[in-house]
Amino acid sequence: QALGGEGQCGVTMWRAVAADRWCRLADNGVLCVPWDLTGDAEGAMLNALRLVDFNGPDGLLLYINTGNGRHTVWEMARLIEHAAANSVAHVTGHALSAGLVLTVACTYRRCVPDAEFLYHGIDRRDHDADDERGAEWFAGRTSAPREFWLSKAQEGDYRFGAREALELGVVHEVTE
Repeated sequence: QALGGEGQCGVTMWRAVAADRWCRLADNGVLCVPWDLTGDAEGAMLNALRLVDFNGPDGLLLYINTGNGRHTVWEMARLIEHAAANSVAHVTGHALSAGLVLTVACTYRRCVPDAEFLYHGIDRRDHDADDERGAEWFAGRTSAPREFWLSKAQEGDYRFGAREALELGVVHEVTE
């Protein structure tokens, strides 16, 4: 179970049981996504997203350097999409798997020049239908068509860098 508490500089910290898993939610809508978005960190992230004042002057800013996640990432993406007219993802290193979904859920997306992204099919029994839905969702939020995303899901892990992310419409800007 995630525990809430005050951290430094007025930051509400949602700590999972494992000491190395933190979701940091600042009062101004800044949320640092944990590297390992599984287990207790999942619950902490969902709680943090439910607490964000999406209508605040700053909206939501996600700092993403995330290596993995689980099925609740789609619930997180829906929370971001439906609640935040002004949401920004800033990929500071990796947006792998779940990190990519959270990035693309935001209305404005940027990354550092050496950012790395990973897209792959959904690992479930009914993966063909899930891959179709995932490809449709990505196509609606990027400049790459559904067929592109579907083919990449069926090929396995598809890794790409900042330049290709910009070309695909995964990010809007590569920062220095």
